[in-house]
Amino acid sequence: MYLAVGLLAGIMNARATGTSQVVDTAIVDGSAHMTTLLLALQGIGPDAKGTWS
Repeated sequence: MYLAVGLLAGIMNARATGTSQVVDTAIVDGSAHMTTLLLALQGIGPDAKGTWS
């Protein structure tokens, strides 16, 4: 997702200014964000009794 947003921003800037941009992304950034999201959501959901926490 970060790569897609970076590419779109670079394309929009290139169309507006006529100059290119370097899009620097890393798998680590996306992985860290997704891991944080998954760990935060881990406590949400039905428990053994079927009630939501």
